[in-house]
Amino acid sequence: MSPASPSNVLLLTPMYSGRDGISLVSRIAASALAAHGFSVEVNSLCDLDEKPCDGVSFWSARNSPYKFMAKVAGAAFGSTHFSHVLVMHIHLGVSALPLAWRGSQLSIFLHGIEAWKPLRFRERAALKTSARLMANSDETVRRFRAVNGRFHDLPVRVCPLGIPPLNEVVPGTPPNSRRFALIVGRLDEGYKGHDELLELWPDVLNRVPGFSLVIAGGGPDLQRLREKATALNLSETVIFAGSVDDATLLGLYRDCEFFVMPSVNEGFGLVYLEAMRTKKACIGAPGAATAIIQDGRTGIVVDPACKPKLLEALLRLISQPERTAEMGLLGYERFLNHFTAEKFGEALIAALR
Repeated sequence: MSPASPSNVLLLTPMYSGRDGISLVSRIAASALAAHGFSVEVNSLCDLDEKPCDGVSFWSARNSPYKFMAKVAGAAFGSTHFSHVLVMHIHLGVSALPLAWRGSQLSIFLHGIEAWKPLRFRERAALKTSARLMANSDETVRRFRAVNGRFHDLPVRVCPLGIPPLNEVVPGTPPNSRRFALIVGRLDEGYKGHDELLELWPDVLNRVPGFSLVIAGGGPDLQRLREKATALNLSETVIFAGSVDDATLLGLYRDCEFFVMPSVNEGFGLVYLEAMRTKKACIGAPGAATAIIQDGRTGIVVDPACKPKLLEALLRLISQPERTAEMGLLGYERFLNHFTAEKFGEALIAALR
């Protein structure tokens, strides 16, 4: 085998071009590695198109696990020696074992709920073979160790996520004078806080008539939530925006008074960063959000199981618009200082090296 090059990285991901969090983190990671002089090849399991990326070579199995396994296994005996293999989902770790056995350093990145359950034998084997383990937050590490006791002493390097700042002011103007709070997330997980917000919204309207809640995102739970809103007589004040494109989503962030997602099962919460970069205060739940939101300074952290406290948080931001806007500015400052794509790239490179 030829001497290992310190600059060849194979990045394995479930998807690269999607709008989900792991896809976004995979793109940011690949770009950061390429920007720091690494030669990066991305192997994706589920992308249907092979789109070249700046400074990054790309291949997709087009949703064929067998093709994916064969491609990665073949790389272990190919002409290019990968000094590092970065696995962006623990379920893909077993695919990289042939590369690890041939001398590549295997790194596995933990994101959240996929690591918060007892690992199967093949996942445990990948972890035991890995050179390093990374995670997006202390919360992810804590919950991973809570259910996988045999790895309790395994060192984990936390690399807080980041997203690119906006290069300019979000174009366009609010279409009307409607005041609203915004929640963004796929409607199929049941823990994001949609039900709690719907159940509290009649109380919000009793205090602030006409104040709306906009729900952005699609998924199999959409119809159930629509019916629930109708049953609560919220058809006029709860707006289901559905799955929206990036420009529309940016407009919603720009126009909302604050962002709210009292989710109890976030590994990190990229949507909080999306809100903060548009200078919006955030309401989140205890857990990973506490590492992003500074309670009382850039937003409010509240347990959604305590509905009076959640209602109090909503009314506080609604009734104090100047203070809410100030929280948004402080959140923007925090975003620039701690949670940009550049900051994440620096943490990732430091962990690999």
